[in-house]
Amino acid sequence: MSARAHHLESERAKLVLRVGTELSMYTWRNLDIVIWEATPTLQGAREMSRILPELTRGGRESRSSVHVLTERGGFPSDEVRAEWEAFVKNTQRSRACIAVVLEMEGFRASAIKALATGLLVLSAQHRQSRVFSTLHEAARWLPAPHEERTGTRLDPGDLLRVLQELRARHP
Repeated sequence: MSARAHHLESERAKLVLRVGTELSMYTWRNLDIVIWEATPTLQGAREMSRILPELTRGGRESRSSVHVLTERGGFPSDEVRAEWEAFVKNTQRSRACIAVVLEMEGFRASAIKALATGLLVLSAQHRQSRVFSTLHEAARWLPAPHEERTGTRLDPGDLLRVLQELRARHP
């Protein structure tokens, strides 16, 4: 294996923070990836709100997040939306960018996109945020604002491969 290939393999190494039936959380470099496999519950939202901020405590580097909501998920309850709102507000200075990928279509996708956009507007002055319909779109957009805000360069191709690999673990 060449030095470059070995380096890329080590760069792709992901730390699994949690794997479950509702959501799975991973970290790669200074990027957190959350895959919501079912309709978000209050317990899952609270767990995300507890775990992800711990990664930035103590003055560590700023981090970005990619949240993937799969086609199996439904519209979150009022309690879950309130927990997500608190997470967005409480992490506005430690989250450099947030990309939300909605793997769904129709009215449900439109309603969840409106919800996500509204939540992300709460902290727009402190970070870059966008909602997408594919992993490819998110991987193409995220590297530039992530590097601008964190100083860490993410290769779009590597990011897409990581996102696809993690997503493939949850068919």
